[in-house]
Amino acid sequence: MSVTETHTDSVLSAARELRAVMQGTVVIRGDGDYVRTRQIWNRAVENQPALLAVCETSEDVQAAVRSAQRYNLPVSVRGGGHDWTGRALCSDGLVIDLSRMRQVIVDPHSRVATVAGGAQAKDVAAAAGALTRSHPR
Repeated sequence: MSVTETHTDSVLSAARELRAVMQGTVVIRGDGDYVRTRQIWNRAVENQPALLAVCETSEDVQAAVRSAQRYNLPVSVRGGGHDWTGRALCSDGLVIDLSRMRQVIVDPHSRVATVAGGAQAKDVAAAAGALTRSHPR
């Protein structure tokens, strides 16, 4: 078995495993929604991940990390998708995509925000603005 075949088998096994346990979605190269799912802000980045785990929960993230380790896949993490250098997309590896995890919770008493990994600045600003309107100092 060649290195390429071994890698392909690992990717397919990881995809099957993740699809069975994740609340989010799993997309592999060749799927109809692959191009849309791998899209990031800088469209000049050409890295082609083998697999994207679009996480919705912390359990999804944990499953993706375990799967990458089990199948020896390179990993990158995509937050809001705005990294201009394209580090969010590893070539031939597993992208742990946090873009659906955009929750921002602001404690009105301490005024401290807990921000999920896929949140963008606009999500933080909206939560802070809502706090300011409902709990002015």
